Amino acid sequence: MNLASRLVDEADTGSVLTDRNTANLLRAVKPGRYTLVQAGSPELQGIGRIEAVELRRMPAQ
Repeated sequence: MNLASRLVDEADTGSVLTDRNTANLLRAVKPGRYTLVQAGSPELQGIGRIEAVELRRMPAQ
């Protein structure tokens, strides 16, 4: 199964979860655009335990 699909199943309504590696890439490509919040280490079926990160968009300045 796809990692993104599994994370959608884990996320609260209206939130976006990703893995730590993808979160770090987003931070590098779009610095200052997102706040990254630790979201635990869920056990994802067919994938295993990952370090989840919630992405929160920074307010426009």
